[in-house]
Amino acid sequence: MVLLAVGALLWVLSKITVILLLLVLSIFFAYFVSPLVEFLRRPRTVGGRTIAIPKVVAIALAYLIILAVITVAVFVVLPSLSNQFPEFTGQAKTYWKSLNDRTQDIIKYSRRLPEPLVERANEAVQRAGVKVSDTATEFATAALGYVVYVPWLILIPILAFFLLKDAESFRRSALLMLPRGRWRWRGDEFF
Repeated sequence: MVLLAVGALLWVLSKITVILLLLVLSIFFAYFVSPLVEFLRRPRTVGGRTIAIPKVVAIALAYLIILAVITVAVFVVLPSLSNQFPEFTGQAKTYWKSLNDRTQDIIKYSRRLPEPLVERANEAVQRAGVKVSDTATEFATAALGYVVYVPWLILIPILAFFLLKDAESFRRSALLMLPRGRWRWRGDEFF
């Protein structure tokens, strides 16, 4: 009976792991965005009047600022990196060929190394040179494997929005679930 209960618990945990991970990532994103939201919510004096931005508007502005930074990074940084990638692969191949030549020179001038060790060193350097050229293809293939996580990039900010908007009510509800006294005090300190 106990074994069946443990098996059922493990099955349930395996099924909700994705949801828990999504929730944890949303909490981290909310924690990351929270200082920007608090900065935008600070009351400011403009023309003798104190203006405070509502929390929902501050969260929306914070998201727009983050989206603008990401967009600028994609359109400014990414093209320059993509232009430099072929040059990088060419330089890496040249580097490995140079390393192979230097290894040959070192081996030629150093007759103290045993022959099997020399052969293995040569093979290792040549294999490394071949691996550098295959790395770009492997990187592109691995990057396509992450396309399935694109919906998470949408869900995480949405959940984080609600966590930011209702953070105080979440905290109060969680504290009410704890027994009065030391546990509630510890929970309040934790939150």
